[in-house]
Amino acid sequence: MTTDNLDKLTEEAYDAWEIADPPEGFADRVLAELAAVEAPPPPIAAGAGVGAGAPRSGWPFRLRGLLVGAAIATIAAAGATLAARWIGGAETRDPAIHLSPEGGGSANIGITPSARPESADDEVRPLAPELGLKIDEHISGYGRRYGEVFAFHGTIVVAQGDEVLVRRSYGEAVRRGDAGGPIPHRADQRFRLGTLSQQITASAVLLLVERGLLGLDDPIRKHLPGYPEVGDRITIRHLLSHTSGIPSFTDDPLFDGWRGQPHTTSELLDRFKELPLEFQPGADFDPSNSGYAVLGAVIEAVSGVSHGEYIRREIFEPLGMTRSSVGEPSGGAMVIPGYLFDEDEALNAAKSARVDLTAFGAAGDVVTTADDLTRWASALFGGELLRPETVELMLTPVTEDGYALGWILGDANGQRIAEHPGGSEGVNAAIRYYRSDHALVVAVANNDVIDCREMVEKVGDLAHGRPAAWPLEYEEVTPDAARFPLYVGEYALSDESRESLARYFEAEEIDRLATAQVLVDGGRLFFWVPGHGTKWMHARGGDSYFFKDASRTTATFQLELRADEHVVNPGAFRQGGERPGGAVDLGPASALILHQGALDIVLERRAGSDAEPLVLPSP
Repeated sequence: MTTDNLDKLTEEAYDAWEIADPPEGFADRVLAELAAVEAPPPPIAAGAGVGAGAPRSGWPFRLRGLLVGAAIATIAAAGATLAARWIGGAETRDPAIHLSPEGGGSANIGITPSARPESADDEVRPLAPELGLKIDEHISGYGRRYGEVFAFHGTIVVAQGDEVLVRRSYGEAVRRGDAGGPIPHRADQRFRLGTLSQQITASAVLLLVERGLLGLDDPIRKHLPGYPEVGDRITIRHLLSHTSGIPSFTDDPLFDGWRGQPHTTSELLDRFKELPLEFQPGADFDPSNSGYAVLGAVIEAVSGVSHGEYIRREIFEPLGMTRSSVGEPSGGAMVIPGYLFDEDEALNAAKSARVDLTAFGAAGDVVTTADDLTRWASALFGGELLRPETVELMLTPVTEDGYALGWILGDANGQRIAEHPGGSEGVNAAIRYYRSDHALVVAVANNDVIDCREMVEKVGDLAHGRPAAWPLEYEEVTPDAARFPLYVGEYALSDESRESLARYFEAEEIDRLATAQVLVDGGRLFFWVPGHGTKWMHARGGDSYFFKDASRTTATFQLELRADEHVVNPGAFRQGGERPGGAVDLGPASALILHQGALDIVLERRAGSDAEPLVLPSP
């Protein structure tokens, strides 16, 4: 079955930061995010210092657009059927490693704890012992029931001070059966960094600020006089903190077509600079790729060279990031592909020809490795790239959600953290930095199954002596296909669920998830949100099903039970359960309840909805 012939809509605003996303997956992202939501984040004063009134830990809900890669954190979350395989040379098992240029790594980090901003003392507190083995054990939990596709395929690096304590790679970078495969993951393999490029762009901008060549409160038109007049009201600070109101160019309905075309910086800005603002600068927060594309133009205007050349001279070369580039690497160097999860729960290589990195500018055009990404982040937070006071400025919150100048702020394991996710089509990555003990966690995966935000959180817990539970993977049973006709049909959000979702989404966004269909194809049951993707429903028993997604979503059908012409306890009858006395007929499902964490989403069957099996059209 394929959705190629279904309703094709351009990616919605939820994925404004996704460098190259297929049309499917919107519903999955919504569901996954809701699973993690229990209450809105408490407000903090705009511009408040990190010390007092720091935002809650975790990823601010408003940053849903930071989910990168197709349907990350949604379509699946799991690992391998057997214990996850550790792949790499023996040297990566050393308890403390200095990265070196040999083997494609980066130069020694060379940062002393005393150089780091916000140090409580000069002594770096050690992380948990045998951390590498603990990470291996945690990774082995992914896919133990769901299979190899749901394993973690990527690299995890943990550093502290000037030492890399753990450098582990798992699974296949190029999958078995693909041309040239299988190739195991390594920490020195190049990948498209995608939207996580924006943190490197932010550090480049702060270098110019530190040198007195740029001011955070400079309006755009001070440096880009050809920008429309609205640029007099938008500052560099607005761009860095995503409070500019400039619409993201990835929201363009034609984006999927032109993202494969080469662009100059000027041509990219022409795509959006004349559009009306979504809100007044500084009045709200909404992630915008366009803002960082503008920052790339500002870097070029101030430095006199392309933003790529500036980053190469001022960041990559000084830090020894020999395998990093702005744009595709020269000489045909291999860049590992990204893989996308399809509705048949298989991974397919993303087509790199669909994306030209120049079409994203400074919003997402960096190619790097896990080693080099670790090197850069360690240098940044350690005070080697920017002065400690500049790092403090960078990590001062601007928004109520705790967004600073390119970083998400929060608390975890008893200390303040700075973190960020990002990625490109079929690739996702995340960084988490603990500001007291200077622990740095980097995770990179070249698929959209396992969300690296979860990986850096769990690995961070392990590093600080806390347990990290394996992901929940339900046990699957054989479905009772005879009951499928009772499920199929069209469903719509209940009024109560609309009210619940309104706490987190705009009305027009809820409307995109307002209706769904349950379909049968090839003896399998599917949940379909028209225009946004199809999910395979796996049986848990009776009328309960689950999706193999990161949000651990379950779906339960409420059936009408009729005995002696009276409806008896709708939804109570389950396969194998005891029938009430008298003649019993099962009516079609009256509702479908999606359950995630503390939230239930109720979809009611529409009146007159067909109770006979529906089949998706043939491709």
